[in-house]
Amino acid sequence: MARAKLAELLKILNLEIKRVGIYVEKTNQAANEIARASANSPSQSGDREHSRNQAIITKEKFEKLEKLKNEVKEALSKEVSTKVVIPCFVEVKYSSGVTDSFYLVKNPTFLANAKIVSSESPLGKALLGKSANEPFAFKTNEKTQISGSVVSMI
Repeated sequence: MARAKLAELLKILNLEIKRVGIYVEKTNQAANEIARASANSPSQSGDREHSRNQAIITKEKFEKLEKLKNEVKEALSKEVSTKVVIPCFVEVKYSSGVTDSFYLVKNPTFLANAKIVSSESPLGKALLGKSANEPFAFKTNEKTQISGSVVSMI
């Protein structure tokens, strides 16, 4: 149970990596085909540039997913900490009474099926090293401070 949430994230990542890997291949093929077809056409330079940029963006997404996957796999081989470490699944309760849960990671990327928070974000920095029931606080700007406590971390 202790690492169930990280194992769940790893499954999500594996599915997303497989899906994005297909897109990487398809966007590279499309970019190459458009480059060949428009090699002598200045009027199609926009199409060429767009397809090349799309291939780059897709490849970067794939690389970010791989970094996060490696981060999670490494954590699964370690003992469970009694403090918030990266990566882990964290549940917090804000002073407003609202509770929230998310994965705190070093290498964040968007995943539709998982809420990800960067350890470099103000919230992430405020949580690192905290234990269950320990309070945290951080400023979002000069006038606004958000506080709460750690409910659990897995």
